[in-house]
Amino acid sequence: MSDWAKSDGAKIEITFDQPITSDASGNQSYFTVTAKEYTYVPGGELVDVVKAVKSVTNKDSIGSTAIILEMEPLQRFESAVGEITVAYSGGNLQGKNGLVESLSQTFTPTELIYKGDQNDQEHIEFSSISGTGALILVKYFESTNQDQGHISVEDITASGALTNVK
Repeated sequence: MSDWAKSDGAKIEITFDQPITSDASGNQSYFTVTAKEYTYVPGGELVDVVKAVKSVTNKDSIGSTAIILEMEPLQRFESAVGEITVAYSGGNLQGKNGLVESLSQTFTPTELIYKGDQNDQEHIEFSSISGTGALILVKYFESTNQDQGHISVEDITASGALTNVK
């Protein structure tokens, strides 16, 4: 099995030594993609993160030797450090000799383009936020012209304390 990772960490191509003779779609829950990432950058702890696979498709068509794993948009691995492990726990992928057995393969992606991470320091975390606003009495009168009903809320303010993120 050989692997290729697109530079934005969105897709993984898996090539088998035998053709995949079944439709690969619907097998995403049988794949696990694990990568090491920092909890925040710079200086965070390096931890294993399991990434969600959005879909699995045959690369060209049924009968080709490759499948494509597409990652959920917020589960891409562009900030992965080192090796990535792809594991398959035995779904309904089928080759010419029967069902594809469970497998695990580790690879090191190349040419990844770092695009930031939700745990980076430049993001702000809010806590203990409360909001107040003036409620406006809205009266509803049934009418035949339904596209004229509008609700308007005014004079809303919010306050909160900023937390220093390190």
